[in-house]
Amino acid sequence: MPVPVRIRKTSEGYTFPATNGCRVLVCAEALELVRELSWYADYNSRGTPYIHSKCNAANLTVIRRRLPEKGPTSTFTIQCWLKPPGPGLVVHHRNANTLDNRLENLVVTTQTLNNAAQGARGGTSKYKGVHLRGRKWIASIQVSGQKYQLGSFDDEVEAALRYDLAAMQHFGELAALNFPAANIESTSYAIAAE
Repeated sequence: MPVPVRIRKTSEGYTFPATNGCRVLVCAEALELVRELSWYADYNSRGTPYIHSKCNAANLTVIRRRLPEKGPTSTFTIQCWLKPPGPGLVVHHRNANTLDNRLENLVVTTQTLNNAAQGARGGTSKYKGVHLRGRKWIASIQVSGQKYQLGSFDDEVEAALRYDLAAMQHFGELAALNFPAANIESTSYAIAAE
């Protein structure tokens, strides 16, 4: 039985409110799926909202048709509802906006690639994959649980560009880059040759 929701058509798709006021964006193809359940926003430790629903006696049959592994008291995210990932996989938001759940913004991937898509998290550098050791900037990358040092640099930006090159090579379109791809190709030829 569909849940009544206040849906608004926008230039990007359709939005509806989660129970605590966040507006969630979906595409036309996802509308019927999201209408089947009630949704609420839950925030992670960095304050990022993720949209969830809960299994209960009334909706368990509907949920098990799409997510058969869910039990009677499970919770799950809207992105997993719209694109069930399968065992060992996760659903990633291409544009990093967790409220944008249009199907074209969701991609099923591994946890490793999902982690690669995360931005810098603080430390001695404002760039991802870069830290200061003494007077040198060290570029490093983690791939499949293994950390690789990419070099040491006098300049923080050079180290960040070197990280970006390695990230593009290992993670492709899901790589979280410090700089736009166009800048990497035009400004880092010297670093790539090292």
